[in-house]
Amino acid sequence: MPLDLTMLEWLVLSDFGAHAPGLDFAAGAIAVVLVLCVIVAGRSLLGWWRATGELAFPPGDPSRIWAELKELRAECATSASNLETVVARFRDAAMAQIAERDGSIDRVAQMQRTFDENAATIVALEQQKVELELVQEQLLLQLQRQDGELASRLVALAAAEETIALLQGLIGFSDRTPPPAPRRAAG
Repeated sequence: MPLDLTMLEWLVLSDFGAHAPGLDFAAGAIAVVLVLCVIVAGRSLLGWWRATGELAFPPGDPSRIWAELKELRAECATSASNLETVVARFRDAAMAQIAERDGSIDRVAQMQRTFDENAATIVALEQQKVELELVQEQLLLQLQRQDGELASRLVALAAAEETIALLQGLIGFSDRTPPPAPRRAAG
């Protein structure tokens, strides 16, 4: 028979007196533990009730009261000095952190100023670069225009030299060789 069916039979057949031997022992053990728990709880409750009903300092012994008062004062003084020490350490640590933060804030402010100066310098340099590019373009255009003028003058000069050479040939200076025509520089 499977285990599930056996457990089911114990639950169903418990009414008819068919108990497993361990079940009676377990039920008894649980009952004993519950009774012991009630006894322990009742005893601790009774002890607490008795303790709260008694006087902490019996009126017949004032020296005990004074002794405990002196102990409490000494403990309070010790606690106060310990507390002052701890507060002083916290204050010192806080002051060190504040000084460090102030130093950090100063460094950040200095870095911000440097960054702003660098940004202004970069903007000025970029503007100068744009202006230089414009000047460069103007100079290139001027050079191209001058190159064109020089080329046209060179052509006119070559034509004038040919004319001079022809005129000299007509006049009779043929024994002389004409000067070479100026050449344009490569570039």
